[in-house]
Amino acid sequence: MALIPSKAEVEALSAETDASYLQRKIIGGGSGRNGVVFELRFIAFRVLEEVLFAKKANADFSTVKFGVQVRSYIDDFVVARGNEVNWYEIKSGEATEWDEGRHTIADNFLSQYLLDHGRRLKAKYNLVVPTQERKSHLDDMADHRTKGVVLVVIFPNTGNVDDIEIEYPWFPNDLSKLIPLDAARRDLEDLYVGLQATALNFPNNEIRDLAFVAEQLSRKYKGAFTCVPDQRLDPRAEAIILAVPGMTVAVCGDQLHYKCTNPEVRGRVLGCRIGSASGQAFEEEIIARRPKTWKRLSPLLGRNYGGA
Repeated sequence: MALIPSKAEVEALSAETDASYLQRKIIGGGSGRNGVVFELRFIAFRVLEEVLFAKKANADFSTVKFGVQVRSYIDDFVVARGNEVNWYEIKSGEATEWDEGRHTIADNFLSQYLLDHGRRLKAKYNLVVPTQERKSHLDDMADHRTKGVVLVVIFPNTGNVDDIEIEYPWFPNDLSKLIPLDAARRDLEDLYVGLQATALNFPNNEIRDLAFVAEQLSRKYKGAFTCVPDQRLDPRAEAIILAVPGMTVAVCGDQLHYKCTNPEVRGRVLGCRIGSASGQAFEEEIIARRPKTWKRLSPLLGRNYGGA
């Protein structure tokens, strides 16, 4: 079943007034999304969560789907992983209420629930707000339309990694897993900004997958977003490299990154995909030659091993 309902489905499964409201919303909406910074911050955060989950679970990146400003009552963001669907309404306002607007937030969630039920789509519903105070207020004011159905989620309206860490302690550490070799905080914030830029480029009312995200970011971050789980360098080759003074190595996806402190050099072994024939060729070279100095190791790191 398509994640975005068709116009015919909306008209068949929604009340006439709801369907008319949604049609007007589609015609007039979406153009202001580029300025909604809070949406982009949260979407980037959720994309990161899905990247980490997919890599850990060795999941197919093409099975994780995203959509922004889709044809639905809850339209800000949708994530689908297999049969698990999550709808998100993202509100930055400090005074967000269930019953604000002509067709209220609570009404939208109820309409979305009824539409999904009619389509036999099992989904979860989330309202994202920036503070604990607003979450507590909304939880207290929930009624039959939202109570027990809509989860109010806190996400701080900030681009500062330290501030996000207060609410989500795992965030900096897990973000660093996508940047090899001792990423500084400024590197983490650069990557987070890159994720937001990718979210900004999601086309309205279209579904994209995690592989699309990986493709958008892989050039800049040189393999951090490869659509494969993290591979493991042959322990024998790893031990030889680490015995060279000042050397550190890390595998991110199937890409091998290195850093040396004497001399100060860092880079990626081109055409070397760990876990494939090109990676094996590199490992065999290291094991056969057993370099003990940077001078002897650097030619092996600088060679292109031909992996696509």
